[in-house]
Amino acid sequence: MLGVITPESVTPSDNQGSTHSVHLDLNDTDTDTLSEASQEALDKNLAIVLDGQVLSAPLVKDALSSSPLTLMFETASEAEQVAADLMATTTP
Repeated sequence: MLGVITPESVTPSDNQGSTHSVHLDLNDTDTDTLSEASQEALDKNLAIVLDGQVLSAPLVKDALSSSPLTLMFETASEAEQVAADLMATTTP
C-alpha cells in the first residue's frame, strides 16, 4: 500500500455530455500522500480501495499533486458508484 487518503468532500459530476467524473477535495497532508503515491505509480494502475475492495484502478499518467482531484470514468454508472461509495466514508 502506498498511502491512505480520506477526501474532505466528494462531488459527482452532473453527467452532462460525455464526461463522467468525481471531484475529491483533499487536505494538504492527503494531497502530499497522493502526490508521493502517484509519483511511484507512474504508468501503472493505482487502486482506489475502500474497506478492502478495489473500487477502481485507473492508469496514472501524471503525478497527482493538487486538490481538488478529478477522477474520470468510462461510464456514468461507474462514476456514480464510486462517488456513492466514497461519500459514504466522508459522511459522519
